Amino acid sequence: MAAVFSKSVSSAEHSEAKARPQVPSFVLGERFESYDELEAKLKQYEKATYTQWWKRDCRTVDAAKRRVNRQLSDKIRYYEVVFKCINGGRKFKSKGEGIRSTMLV
Repeated sequence: MAAVFSKSVSSAEHSEAKARPQVPSFVLGERFESYDELEAKLKQYEKATYTQWWKRDCRTVDAAKRRVNRQLSDKIRYYEVVFKCINGGRKFKSKGEGIRSTMLV
């Protein structure tokens, strides 16, 4: 037996709910037909949640073809890709030594 939940909503609440953007959800292991499809969903998510994401780790399809013995679609750019929020994740470690070349004029 399925349970059905309902809530009475005033017209003001109804118009407010329509104005808010729908937040798309991601599921771990979710698959996409193309990278553009993933990118579009991520852009919607960024806009709805006011966040920014960057590519942390990725493996291209060309690199994966060398190790994987199955057919891969050319519509995708990456075999694996990990996105991180710009406000979280690993602490940034500088690769610079802090030494700057100076030029006396």
